[in-house]
Amino acid sequence: MPVNYEEASPTQLSSSNTRIHNTEKQVIEHNGEVVQSASGNLDAIYGVGALANAGPLGLLLAFTIVGGILWCVMESIGELSTLVSFNGLLQLEYHTRSYETQSYRQQFPTAGSFPHFATRFIDPALGFTLAISYRYCYTIAIASEVSAAAIIVTNITPALVITIGLAAIFFINMMNVRFYGEAEVITASIKVICFVGLIIVSLVITLGGAPNHDRIDFRYWKNPGPFTDYNGITGSTGHFLAFFSAFTNASFSYIGIETVVVAAAETTNPHKSIPKAVRCVTYRILFFYVVGTLLIGMIISSSDPALVSGSGNANSSPFVIAIKNSGIKILPSIVNACILTSAWSAGNSYCYIGARMIVAMAVDRQAPQFFSKVNRYGVPYYAVIASFAFGPLAYLSLGSGGASQAFTWLLNLSTVAGLLSWMTLCVCFIQYNRACKVQGINRNHLPMKGRFQPYAAYVGAIGSAIIVLFSGFGVFLKGKWSTADFIANYIGIVIYIVPFVLWKIIKRTKFVRSPETDLFSGRFDPSNLPPELIPTTWWGNRSLTKLSLFTDTPSERKIDPASPATVLQSLMQWNYKQTSTIKSYSPYSDVMATMNDKNDQATLESESALPGFEQPSNVSVTLPLLYGKMTLGEALDEEDNVLLPLSYSSQREDFFFWIYEHREDFKALVSLHLSLAKSETCRFGEFKEWKHGSFNVCIPIYIDNWRKYPRKRVLLRLPLPYKVGESTCPGNPDEKLRTEAAAFIWIQENCSDVPIPFLWGFGFPGGQSFTKPENTSWTTRTAWHIQRALSWFFTPALPCRYISHTRQGILGHGYLIKDYIETTDAQLLSESWDELRHDRDLRSNFFKDLSHTMLTLSQLPLPRIGSWTIDERGVLMLTNRPLAHHFHSLENEGILTNIPRHLTYTTTDAYYTDLLACHDSRIRNQPNSIISEEDGFSQMANLFTMRGLRSYFTSRDLRHGPFVFNLTDLHRGNIFVDSNWHIKYIIDLEWACSHPIEMLAPPYWITNRGVDEYKGEELQKFESACQEFMDIFEEEEKSFPPVYGSAVYRADIMRRGWKIGNFWYFHALKSPKGLFNLFVQHIQPIFEPRRDTRFAKMISAYWAPDAQEVVAAKLLDKKKYEQEL
Repeated sequence: MPVNYEEASPTQLSSSNTRIHNTEKQVIEHNGEVVQSASGNLDAIYGVGALANAGPLGLLLAFTIVGGILWCVMESIGELSTLVSFNGLLQLEYHTRSYETQSYRQQFPTAGSFPHFATRFIDPALGFTLAISYRYCYTIAIASEVSAAAIIVTNITPALVITIGLAAIFFINMMNVRFYGEAEVITASIKVICFVGLIIVSLVITLGGAPNHDRIDFRYWKNPGPFTDYNGITGSTGHFLAFFSAFTNASFSYIGIETVVVAAAETTNPHKSIPKAVRCVTYRILFFYVVGTLLIGMIISSSDPALVSGSGNANSSPFVIAIKNSGIKILPSIVNACILTSAWSAGNSYCYIGARMIVAMAVDRQAPQFFSKVNRYGVPYYAVIASFAFGPLAYLSLGSGGASQAFTWLLNLSTVAGLLSWMTLCVCFIQYNRACKVQGINRNHLPMKGRFQPYAAYVGAIGSAIIVLFSGFGVFLKGKWSTADFIANYIGIVIYIVPFVLWKIIKRTKFVRSPETDLFSGRFDPSNLPPELIPTTWWGNRSLTKLSLFTDTPSERKIDPASPATVLQSLMQWNYKQTSTIKSYSPYSDVMATMNDKNDQATLESESALPGFEQPSNVSVTLPLLYGKMTLGEALDEEDNVLLPLSYSSQREDFFFWIYEHREDFKALVSLHLSLAKSETCRFGEFKEWKHGSFNVCIPIYIDNWRKYPRKRVLLRLPLPYKVGESTCPGNPDEKLRTEAAAFIWIQENCSDVPIPFLWGFGFPGGQSFTKPENTSWTTRTAWHIQRALSWFFTPALPCRYISHTRQGILGHGYLIKDYIETTDAQLLSESWDELRHDRDLRSNFFKDLSHTMLTLSQLPLPRIGSWTIDERGVLMLTNRPLAHHFHSLENEGILTNIPRHLTYTTTDAYYTDLLACHDSRIRNQPNSIISEEDGFSQMANLFTMRGLRSYFTSRDLRHGPFVFNLTDLHRGNIFVDSNWHIKYIIDLEWACSHPIEMLAPPYWITNRGVDEYKGEELQKFESACQEFMDIFEEEEKSFPPVYGSAVYRADIMRRGWKIGNFWYFHALKSPKGLFNLFVQHIQPIFEPRRDTRFAKMISAYWAPDAQEVVAAKLLDKKKYEQEL
């Protein structure tokens, strides 16, 4: 049954890919990069019939010069490929250690990464053009190779040869990819043996060892001479034109070698394999091409009658002619068979690579999406059909010109496309090098630095362009005009320019300026790569390391005596704070308090002031907060900076007054998004109906006489600028709105089982609004459908199913408009949780629905850690940082997280490191972050230890994914249920992002406690509830298709995480205020239950070189803070 790459199970895609990686890449690595599947090397054997046109020296110089141009190209793309990882074919390495292909998104380069270089460094339109050019180059080459096969086989009807060849190529590519891999290994070996054998035979013939015992040496370089005349033109001009005419043949022989970078990039350590592959190309050019053409010029005369007879078959191959002339009887037939095998193998590989290029284009929205569909064997069958579609052009050889003429036409078509691609890649490097200089990037520190750059890139670009421009110069000679030859030589330039112009016009793309070039995202991180597999046999078979997620338990883990874990086991005897001083933590406490209306009127009593601080007499005087009031004593004892919350009350009044002043504007917006008639009017909900949450205010908007829908009101949701950091980090409300709207749309389009309210429309502060198509005029809908249909073919990313329009003169604040959940339909879970959570049936219903929601959201693996966002065109992109509530909370206090909005992660280590860096920033920037010297040393020791323990609590096999979508703000205060506790709606999607799959965990609040309140009997109850949840989660997962290769993959990860304690580790990572308590209560006891007061001070010195100075400065800040308070 066909599936989509973005939905395909790794089990549907992995088994065959594993065979490719364990066989084909061994040939690539251990045979000196000789047999790269995309280059059939046919013309090094047959196509050098150009010897008759160029002469031995002309042929040698042509292959040498084009080889030099290729070397320049390789030095350029080698550096780019080791630097950049791209959005093309992701290879995720799971616990089976097989490569699971998911969504055709990549960590390392593939054929699809070459167009990405153009998109990233020059212009998206050029990236699209390069993708088209490469696809065209490889797909048209299928026909050229099949035509060559028809030339070789002379005793069979050409039509039959072509039909058999095309059928074999098509069916091999439509079968499980392991058949392709095995076929390529066999044919690759034949090609290597054939090449080496021909070189040996050539040396034997040259030195007089053949049966005729004729020692040739350089006889033919003297007579008829090193050069030939060109079409009757004699002298130096004729010799030069003859030499220049060989460039097209030489270029065709080299086209495709650059994709050896692709194969090297799919090895275990690409930052090592890519430079190795690039260096090996130098020797490959010298040995197989330069030496090969040198020997050809020595063993046969350029004027040999068989070579110039124009018979158009394998007998005109210089090797075959030389072997026959030397008196060897059997070998010509063997060579012909090898040439035929090489032709078929090259066509087979061209079809394979062309199909994968089409898939990469589809995933990048540069081609229709159905091309990304695969069958149960992981074969992109639509893409294979599209790649194969040009193959029947080989039947052109049945025309009056014969197979030889058709081969020449197709050779020219493919060569021009390949050379233009070379030129573009070199220009990409030139722009990249310029950006490095402008941005001050030292290329000496990169995994690979191209030699003789950027001069090599200039040579590669100019050389490729010259060959293209003069590839058809013969038709311009007097009396030699041929329309067919002219089109064959120059139609490739038109095919290159037209897509660029169209894409530029339709998408209105801009050239990337050097200061704005992205040189950082997606860069290789070699420290996170798995170790190389060590060869266990002389021919290089590699044994797979048996690594299982589920056996990686503490007892089985081998610990290095010098590792941080060992240090902790021997030295972690310390005492941070007394248990009595540990404060409870709940990241959602204010939300729950709001929903339950428990704290609205509370007045907190005074408490004793801190020692050494003179307590004022008015310590019991209270000041208003958003919910309740606070005394000075309570404020002094609060871990958070309360100066800002004390200003929230007045800011709320100002903001609410502004909303009320603009109520007519908001009503106009609602009317616009709902397409209300004049008789259908809006009314603002009364102030007492406004729902003020932690980060939003929700206002009911009543619709009178609403005829389209039975509902009578909708909910207007506005972010609170004073709670999300607008004053300290402008743009945070916009970021929050875009990610929340994108989460709604992504779930609607990909996870329809997840119950969320209907989103009527939304708008951003800049004036851009989005409305459902059915609520717009028919002309707008028609134009939108036409635009969307065109986008389906031409745009790299399809807009969402909301129509974008710009509102004029209405507000400057963002908003969401969604369904209002009536209490007759459902009720908040928090309203009945305390009373009914002990009912096992109700709890089981809720756990089952919650598990189903979590599994549905995580069913589609994502290529990176981040949040979905939406741009002005309505295109969803996974390009926002993984937004969590604590990011905006910290930034609201002026504590920078140092995580740019555009930053996403392709490895877990980088993400975890940045989360811990937020804790460092809080210590340095929050005025009351440290209350005493001992407290400061303890917090710093905590953070140092958390970094040291990361390798214990996280899985190496999951560093590069999979990453899954997760609602990080999912709790009982934003879940609506029916009377049987089945989930009806999940209402808040504001802090949704893709997370490492190992962060999937049971809800921390299922026994009605904060995550750091669990100890003693409460901890036992919580453990029991978690086991109950994980049992239900495992049973529910069995009803889902096994996306990850196991029916209970996610349940196993969740159980393993609970077993080793990463449940507490990840909650500590995400909680700036709760890390300390969670560490002391749950993380540190895993290694050593005893504590030693000396350890904190000793280990804190390794938190930062200025740890002592920071503690001293923070104690002074604390005093200033208390005085200001």
